[in-house]
Amino acid sequence: MSVDGDPGTEPAVELARRTGRRHLSVPTGGAALEIEPAPTLTVVATAAAVDDRWLARASTIDGIGLLTARDGERLTALVSRTLAQPRRNPRRTVLLDATAGGAATVTRTRFSAATRSVGTLVLQAHGRECLIHLADGVLCGRSTGPVSVRPNGRTPLGLTSCLQDEGCYRLHYRGEELLPAAAVDADIVVLDSCLVQKVGTTQFTSDTTLALTLLEGSARAVVSSPWIRGGFPAAGPLFAALLRDGAPLGRAVAETNRAAAAGERTVGRFALLGDAALRPYPDATLPILRADGPLRVDDAGALLDGDPPDAFAVVHGDIDIVRLTGARTLVLPRYGAQLPATGHITPAPEPQRERFERLRAHAEATATLWAHGLEDSAPEPSRVRAALTDAYSGLADTVPTAAALSALDRAEDLLTAADHAVAQQLTALTAQSRYHFVDTYSDTSRRIDEQPATCPECDGPAALVRWSHTIAPRLERDLLSCAICGEVTDTDARATVTCRLQGPRHTVRGAQLRQQAVLRNTTTRPVRARIGFALLYEALYGTDWSRTEEIRLAPGEERGIEVGATVPADFDVADRHGLRLFTVADGRISTYSRYLWVAADRATRDGLYDTPTHHKGPA
Repeated sequence: MSVDGDPGTEPAVELARRTGRRHLSVPTGGAALEIEPAPTLTVVATAAAVDDRWLARASTIDGIGLLTARDGERLTALVSRTLAQPRRNPRRTVLLDATAGGAATVTRTRFSAATRSVGTLVLQAHGRECLIHLADGVLCGRSTGPVSVRPNGRTPLGLTSCLQDEGCYRLHYRGEELLPAAAVDADIVVLDSCLVQKVGTTQFTSDTTLALTLLEGSARAVVSSPWIRGGFPAAGPLFAALLRDGAPLGRAVAETNRAAAAGERTVGRFALLGDAALRPYPDATLPILRADGPLRVDDAGALLDGDPPDAFAVVHGDIDIVRLTGARTLVLPRYGAQLPATGHITPAPEPQRERFERLRAHAEATATLWAHGLEDSAPEPSRVRAALTDAYSGLADTVPTAAALSALDRAEDLLTAADHAVAQQLTALTAQSRYHFVDTYSDTSRRIDEQPATCPECDGPAALVRWSHTIAPRLERDLLSCAICGEVTDTDARATVTCRLQGPRHTVRGAQLRQQAVLRNTTTRPVRARIGFALLYEALYGTDWSRTEEIRLAPGEERGIEVGATVPADFDVADRHGLRLFTVADGRISTYSRYLWVAADRATRDGLYDTPTHHKGPA
């Protein structure tokens, strides 16, 4: 397809004739975007007939490509190279990562050495429309010739610093730090970077546009994004693998965009400067690997035999596994992997995505412990955040990785330790004083609801009050208050484990106090809970009943745990005493409180039953 009046018409006609395709002409570049590719569409036009906004729109259309250049002469040369066989080794794929950890290693020397006679070059890097950053310089997109004007005759918004003889904007490089893009010796170039795919008709002119300069060298096609790019680091290796499986450029870009869009943190679609119907490796096919064996892949990657890995799968090694539409699954080498890249798949006890969400909610709950005066019990928040961040990077875009599993293990250890510390602190506070848990949050909470209820201790009327913390409003608690029994239950509204005490409420000195902590898992997954049990002010009354213990509950399980102890012979009878049970699970606290009566001897205790009390039933 060509645009009326543009120098691209003659090369477009030649491309259609040589490849057996139909030639269409449209009045404007924008009109080309209204025609649906079937299955591919290649627009042949100079940069004057399209603009950077055109490329942004094109990135949202599957199967479209743009063959373009700064003028008609260079566009004719590009079409001629597109129709010719490449001189270099077409089976060689090079993956380079110049971001984060890989940045210091991709120097100009290494880049030049790695990109000699390359079939497909994939470079993940930071850049912009005129350059790509390397460790000690830039891949420079500057062309030669006078400063251009826009198609409408206006000058650009601004000139790059190099066109003003100020050197490159990055550290004002002028000499050997500038690696000419036209010297890159690769047939297909993939630049996974921000804002690179431009034709130079908006902020800057085309004189410094990197993609156009690459197309003036050896490259027959450039794939990059006109948008901010983030997420799905496997995009470049995936595109290269699809080519090595015989896909045309347009389909490979479309499948890469679909796979990237499936990743929940991905931003920025890719656009193609090249012939959408071109198959760089028309007779190539990827090897097929069994999912249950060791996985070894070269620079091209491989197809995975059988059903794609399920939600329980974890990938180990220097590989990524990406599911495509049509039930295909690819095994890809990672940037920097020693080839052949190796790995394997193992099952995990639970889906790692579900585990991440569970631990994220756990961390959120743990972050509100300060609202209960328990700040010292929480782990260092930055350590938990770092572990969950590391985990997410290995979960969001591909089958979960072993590194993500390890990071989730770190997060779980930190959060479980916090639950343990909270249970210990609450138990100690109860044993040392008349500690009332409701006092820790009620002064800074709003009462958002109150409903009539029945007391589980005396069957009398009670009130169920819901509180919402004023600073941490997602922290909501349900307090059951009885006019006879005081505070009975105090439960996080999102508690994963609830608790209650049951057993006799009357005993005597020297007898065994029989009490059972009944725990209930409210979820459909296994839960690790910490319980704490103590008598209020127990040190004052001469007991040592306080204890904490870890309990593992199956999905939906309700279980009784014996927590009673012997009443000392010299127990200070006083009058009534308070027993309290805590459960801490997933950063959420539940409590149950009840009164206990201790008599000096059995005769005194038995005499209590001559007159019925609100504590119905025998001891």
